Order: sequence, then structure tokens, then C-alpha cells
Amino acid sequence: AERERVRVKTRLAMWALLLRRGARWMSSGDGGGLLSTPELVESSSNAVAAAMKTAAAAAEQQQQARRVTVHARRVRGSPQRLNDVARSIRAVQVHEAAAQMHLSLRHAAKDVLALLRSGIATAEREHALDTNRLVVEEAYVGKGRYLKRVMPHSKGRMGRMEKTYSHLTLVLREVPEEAITRGRRWNKRAPSSDA
Repeated sequence: AERERVRVKTRLAMWALLLRRGARWMSSGDGGGLLSTPELVESSSNAVAAAMKTAAAAAEQQQQARRVTVHARRVRGSPQRLNDVARSIRAVQVHEAAAQMHLSLRHAAKDVLALLRSGIATAEREHALDTNRLVVEEAYVGKGRYLKRVMPHSKGRMGRMEKTYSHLTLVLREVPEEAITRGRRWNKRAPSSDA
């Protein structure tokens, strides 16, 4: 539905621009069409390209307006352990994800819960999104730096200890009310009515 809307807007913008530049319709036996002078063809192709860029930018801006991205840098813990926790809240409504993180016994769940609450507050305060329709669209973890430290052993020897850090990113998206199903994961590939 969104692609068709963008396509119609592009066509309308193209025809409006051509008519504004003085293009005339010719009434020939082939059903009619625009006069095809070289100047008009060149200007119409430029107009089509400009209209398509404008329509694509507007559609992208509208999509971005319904998304909130929050980052947590230098979270203490390995990326594998943090990703195990982040995987459990992907494609889940934010309130259910917060409840899962609150009840989880994993140490990394505290950091994910803090970032999730920050994302919910940001979506509500800065973007005026409905928190009841927010879904965790993406939750991914990146590797941060790790510190090498010394761990003493017996007989004066020592071993190496690594203190790992991770980067966590959550993308929250507002979806239509009918797309939210409690207790089930949200399918972002399924067609929605607002797209």
C-alpha cells in the first residue's frame, strides 16, 4: 500500500511539473500523449528523477518518525551473554519485554531493562509515540573493547584475565494496534495497513 501511494505521488508530481512547464497534449489516432520534443523529454526525465527522490525521502522520513533507536555503550559483560538476553526480546511488545527482563535471573537483563526503559521514555517524550503499540523491532549486540588484567596464581605465577565490554542497540517501532498479538512475536515482514 505504501509503495503504491509513493508511486501515485510520483506520477502526480511528474505530470504537475510537466504541465507547469507548458507541455501540451496531442490528439492523434494513437490515443494521445505528450509532445515529445528533445527538451521536453530531457526535462521530463529530470522531473521524474527529482519527484522520485522527493517521494522516497518523504516515505523514508515517515518510516523513521515511527522508530526510536537507543544505544548503550561499554556494557560490562561478554557479547555472547548479552546477546542471549537480547535475543529473547526481539519482536516482542515493549511492556512484555520489560516484564521478561524484570523477572530474568541473568545478570545482563538489568542492563537491557535499563536501556529498554530509556527507549520507552524517549519514544513517549520526544517522538510522541503510543507506548502500548511499541514493539522491539531490533535488538543487537556489538563487541566492545576488552581489558587485560592479571590474576595471581600460586607459587608467584600469574594468569591473564579479560574484562569484556559490549555495545547494545535497541530499535523500537510503533506498529498498528491489530498487528500486536499478546504472547506472540511480531512479524515485521507481514503486510501492515499503515505501510
